Amino acid sequence: MVLLTATGIYLWWPRGKKVGTATIKATKGRPWWRDLHAVTGIYSAVFIVFLAMTGLPWSSVWGGYFYDGAYALGLGMPDGYWSNTPQSTVPSAQALDRTPWIMEQQPMPVSGASSGVPAGLDQIVATVEGLGIAPGYALNMPSGETGVFSASVYPDDATQERVLHLDLYTGEVLYDAGLNDLGALGWAAEWGISIHMGQAWGLVNQIVLLLVCVAMVVMSVAAGAMWWKRRPAGAIGTPQYPTDWRIPRTLLLIAIAAGIFFPLVGLTLIVLAVIEGVIYVARPRKAQAS
Repeated sequence: MVLLTATGIYLWWPRGKKVGTATIKATKGRPWWRDLHAVTGIYSAVFIVFLAMTGLPWSSVWGGYFYDGAYALGLGMPDGYWSNTPQSTVPSAQALDRTPWIMEQQPMPVSGASSGVPAGLDQIVATVEGLGIAPGYALNMPSGETGVFSASVYPDDATQERVLHLDLYTGEVLYDAGLNDLGALGWAAEWGISIHMGQAWGLVNQIVLLLVCVAMVVMSVAAGAMWWKRRPAGAIGTPQYPTDWRIPRTLLLIAIAAGIFFPLVGLTLIVLAVIEGVIYVARPRKAQAS
C-alpha cells in the first residue's frame, strides 16, 4: 500500500495536463474514472499510508525488525513489558516453613523453590486492584518455580494500558509499567495500533477509518474500469516492452527507498526484474530460431 501510494502520487503529480488533480474535471468515459481514482487517492493518501504503517508492527518480518531495532536503541518495549519478565526471587525464610538461620537470606534455588508456599490468589488480586489497574485486566498464573503472577490490560484508552509482575511467593510488585514507560518508538507503535483499530477516539475514529476503506474500494473499482476501457479489443492489455529502458529518476528513487525500507518489497522487485529480463532476452532468440 505504501508503494502504491507513492507511485500513485508520482502519476498524479500535475504536469500541465488538463486532468483532475484536486477536483474531478472529466465528465464521462475513461478520463472520468481516471479523475475519480486520482482525486480520491490524493485526499486519502496520508490516511492509507498511516493505516499501512501502523499495521506493519504486527507483521512477522518488518514488525520483527522494527521491535528488535527499537529495543536495541532503547526506544521500544522495555524488558518485562512483553518479554524477559523478571523471575521470582525470595529469601528461603519467606518461602519455606522452616530453614536454618544461616540460609534465611539466601535466594531460593530453582530446584528447591517448589518447597515454598506461593502467595494466595486473593492477595495478588487485591494488590493489583489496589494499584489502580484498569478494569478488564488479565491475570496469568506463574509458570514454574521461578515464575511470577502477571497482570496486564490493553483497554481502548491506550493511556491506561499497563503490565504488572508480582513475586510468586511474597506477592510483592517486581515490575509496573504503562504507556509512558515505553520508549519513543514503542509509545508510537502502541498509539498507532490503538488508532488503527478505531479505539482511540471512539465513533469519530471509526468513521474516519470507514471512509478511508471506502476510498480504497472506490480506487480499486476505478482502476479496474480504467483498465477495462483502455485494453485493446480481445487482449488483456499487459504493458508492452519499452523501447527505452531508462527509468525516471524519481521513480527509481521510490523503488530503491521502498526496497530498503521494506525488504520483501525489494526482493519482489528484484525477482520481477529478473523475470522480465529473462523474457526480454529469450524472445528475440525464439524469433530468430523460427
